[in-house]
Amino acid sequence: MLLSLNEGGKLEEPLTVIYPADGVVTADYPLTLLSGASEQARTNYAAVADYLRRPSTQRKIMETTFRRPAVPGVELTGSFGPAGGGLVELPFPARYADATALVTGFGDSLRKPARTIYVLDVSGSMKGARVKGLQSALLGLSGADSSLSGELTRFNGREQVIMLPFSTTPKAPRRFDLPAENRQPVTDQIRGYVRGLATAGDTAIYDALTSAVDLARQLDAKDPDRFTSIVLLTDGERTVGPRLPEFKTYHAKLPAKIRSIPIFTLLFGEGNVDEMTEVARISGGRTFDARGGSLAGVFKQIRGYQ
Repeated sequence: MLLSLNEGGKLEEPLTVIYPADGVVTADYPLTLLSGASEQARTNYAAVADYLRRPSTQRKIMETTFRRPAVPGVELTGSFGPAGGGLVELPFPARYADATALVTGFGDSLRKPARTIYVLDVSGSMKGARVKGLQSALLGLSGADSSLSGELTRFNGREQVIMLPFSTTPKAPRRFDLPAENRQPVTDQIRGYVRGLATAGDTAIYDALTSAVDLARQLDAKDPDRFTSIVLLTDGERTVGPRLPEFKTYHAKLPAKIRSIPIFTLLFGEGNVDEMTEVARISGGRTFDARGGSLAGVFKQIRGYQ
């Protein structure tokens, strides 16, 4: 797939293919017969399989689809590296540290840095178990979750994390800039902030969203080379402030770049499903359902889109 992308002519620059020294894991898609196949089907299958395994056919498959030959003796083209062509096949990664180093290294130093604005409902209806669930999810992203999925979905180096809580009105945003290395002091600040979230008041969803988009616009003007996204969590319907039609009118007048900032909405508690789905749709974002499962798990899912 990587070689196909490089040869497709659509990438601004080619991808660098990394071959771990301890071996690689490859995907096989075997051509097999169903158990109840007829004798004629078995004859046809054997003929097709023999044809596909011919060196000439394998060479053509390699040259046109960039799949490795499935039979020995077919000389590899130069794009398949390493130079000798041989790769150690593994059923799963041999060393956990190597796999995580590739993934976390990409997030911390290679990829375009992210900017995420978390728009957090702290109205009175979030009191108790709901705000505790929110706090637990955000603490997990700050590194408190030591599981494999937690390690791979934590906040990355160079990431800009902004917390914008709201209730009757949007509160002052708090920005955290994580360095490429030695992130602990900043993640400690995030944890302290998250633990201090308190609940009270009404639910001004669209006031808060407007504030988040305005903030994103200001930050993008100063630092445009980031991937920006907005995450909205609310457990109820808007009770004060602008309504959805007013927000849609405001959003439609934004510059194209700001209008395309994805807003990821979480279905939670008694939130308005139709409105949350519409907010995600107009922004190119996505809706995630946290009503029947773990809020922390949903936050991890969203990380895959940031």
